[in-house]
Amino acid sequence: MTVKPSNAFTLVEVVLALGLTTFCLLTLFALLPVGLQTHLAAATCTSSALIVSGIDADLRVTQKTSRAVSPRYGLHIPNPGEPGSTANQPETIFLLEDGSPSAMENAQYRISLWYTPSETAIQKGATIVRLLVSWPASNTATSAGNGFNSSFETVIALDRSE
Repeated sequence: MTVKPSNAFTLVEVVLALGLTTFCLLTLFALLPVGLQTHLAAATCTSSALIVSGIDADLRVTQKTSRAVSPRYGLHIPNPGEPGSTANQPETIFLLEDGSPSAMENAQYRISLWYTPSETAIQKGATIVRLLVSWPASNTATSAGNGFNSSFETVIALDRSE
């Protein structure tokens, strides 16, 4: 009696293939939540950078008059010689993810602005704006590192001299 060679897989080969496939799929599924969290964090950081860009543009188009108020967000920019905001009392606004103003309860972002205008109206200097975007907006901290999940901070120099 002669034995013909078989063209099929043996049971050991099938079990090894299934074990290797299972290991690879479990590893892939274990990395999926990490990838999704990273994507969410990157999207939120991008949104905050776009919001900062919008606030910067809003401050730059504000007219150089006394009691200047920005057109989009209603931010009050002090004139040269006026006192700026103190470290404890920044100007704060709350925004949705698309950058539109919102009440604190619905907002995703808290924006705190500290102004440092020129010392005198005669001195031609820039008004320095420290801008802190933090999320989630419902936290009560006023500076980075005090309870926010994340924050984005930048400094803007505005030419407010006439």
